[in-house]
Amino acid sequence: RDAPQALRHWEWGHLMDQCHRELLTFAGHAARVADVAFSPDGALLATASADGSAMVWDAVTGARIAVLRTELENRTSSGTVQAGVDPAALRNVEFDTGGRYGAAGNEGGQAFVWEARTGKRLAVLNGHSSG
Repeated sequence: RDAPQALRHWEWGHLMDQCHRELLTFAGHAARVADVAFSPDGALLATASADGSAMVWDAVTGARIAVLRTELENRTSSGTVQAGVDPAALRNVEFDTGGRYGAAGNEGGQAFVWEARTGKRLAVLNGHSSG
């Protein structure tokens, strides 16, 4: 009660600082992130999103390194979409054991393989199913 006004309420800033201990925030996807993976050496982080993109980030600085977009392959083999399922939505992402390549799978039964540092697509594998 007797503390000068300028010294009061410092604890709220300290409390907020304790509640928000994020090291980095990775922003860039247009929809929710469904999966996250670190490269084997911990230098890269990959995210897979319901917006149909995968992104590779520098795990130390948070800088975006590469983007894999899948919007052109968002059709099921029959050309129709099952009710409630967006075939573009990526579900999983992973690095190979050397950290050079990434792979992501979508709701439409496709898997995409790309170079992790460039985003260059190397392959699209069709016909996968959940389960």
